[in-house]
Amino acid sequence: MESPNAPRLGSVPYRNVAPLVEGLDPAPVSLVPARLAEELAAGRLDAALVPIAEYLRAPGDYALVDNVAVASRGEVYSVILIPDWPPQNEGDGLEVLRPLWKIALDPDSRTSALLTRVLMEVGCGVFPKYVHPDDEADARLLIGDPAMAFRKENPEKPVIDLGLLWRRWTGLPFVYAAWVVRRERATRELGDFLRGVKERGLAARPRIARDGDELRYLTENIRYDLGDEEKAGLLAFARYAQGLRKSGVAPEPLTPVWI
Repeated sequence: MESPNAPRLGSVPYRNVAPLVEGLDPAPVSLVPARLAEELAAGRLDAALVPIAEYLRAPGDYALVDNVAVASRGEVYSVILIPDWPPQNEGDGLEVLRPLWKIALDPDSRTSALLTRVLMEVGCGVFPKYVHPDDEADARLLIGDPAMAFRKENPEKPVIDLGLLWRRWTGLPFVYAAWVVRRERATRELGDFLRGVKERGLAARPRIARDGDELRYLTENIRYDLGDEEKAGLLAFARYAQGLRKSGVAPEPLTPVWI
């Protein structure tokens, strides 16, 4: 499937984006989020499927493709905190986070790290110490394929699902990633093309999934539409993240440009 005007596209090497890049020819450049954001900012890519925190660094430089996202409306399954002891009062929403005073964050998972901080500092009003993944901690953040592998290999181990906590707290979906386009390449034609890729990719999920568990993940946990509720969730997350100290999020009100 050839892309219009040969845009230079990039993506992250995670399974949850597979339906959004299925069939692209040439295949997008695949890089970890931080590297991908650097390539996009430098103009070496025209558009990239990046974690939403990278977009929030400089939203004025970019447009977003409408109705395409990696999102959840509850349990996301692949963004979790693993506590060192069984969480208490799990049914009470954010109360489950209060005993966590030292949290190990993965420096490569910036959106999930920001979500952790928002839930802790804004939602709970507590300010834990954030440490390196190798340091001793009360809980560890794990995302993506490693998080899914952990849950599959440790079915009895308690985990805290951050997508579920966000939904309980705000009543809104959470947007983890989206197609971010440099303003000078932001055309309706490109938006229509990437929406078409999404529709064909969603239909191909039974073939894309490596097993039944992954098919359930790609069809039940991950949502790929970016509608009014997802946009409201994105705006809420931006507002909360702007209030965090040293969040790296641009301070101005978020007014996305959609294509």
